[in-house]
Amino acid sequence: ASSLGNEGQIAYSKPPWQQEFSLSDTDTVRDIPDVSLLAANGRYGALWAICGENDCPGSNGTISGVGGTSASTPAFAGILALVNQKVGASTRLGQANWVLYKLAQTAPSAFHQIDTGNNSVYCTAQSPNCGANDFLTGYNAGTGYNLATGLGSVDISKLVNDWDYSLTATSTSLSL
Repeated sequence: ASSLGNEGQIAYSKPPWQQEFSLSDTDTVRDIPDVSLLAANGRYGALWAICGENDCPGSNGTISGVGGTSASTPAFAGILALVNQKVGASTRLGQANWVLYKLAQTAPSAFHQIDTGNNSVYCTAQSPNCGANDFLTGYNAGTGYNLATGLGSVDISKLVNDWDYSLTATSTSLSL
């Protein structure tokens, strides 16, 4: 849940697309994440496998691994590129969250619910907020929208095929 800092700052208000969700309805602030993608960076063997320049050619090629938001963000941009390819390159997608949260209600199979586990992460002992078990406190996964996994992980094929782009374009003009 948005707190926008710890020094009495005002949190981000809950956007309209996020209203009507069970956990998200319990507060008035922007909740994150929206969706889940692999965000590990090699811990527990979880990472995005990639072929960098000169990594994979030949029979003895090597595969590199990356993780975190530095990998998940471009991966989701690639998913939206597939959506854009399907709806037509001249169609602007706009703020994708309007469609993502609508899909969660009308085509829930576009997301895989993650209902066990949590998003607590490993930390260095004695660092701020690091527990005795060397993990930061996180949020538990659960059915429906939750603060650990958002709407869930994305079924890319279903997301692309079920994308309902029936938004109306608007225009704004400014004058001095």
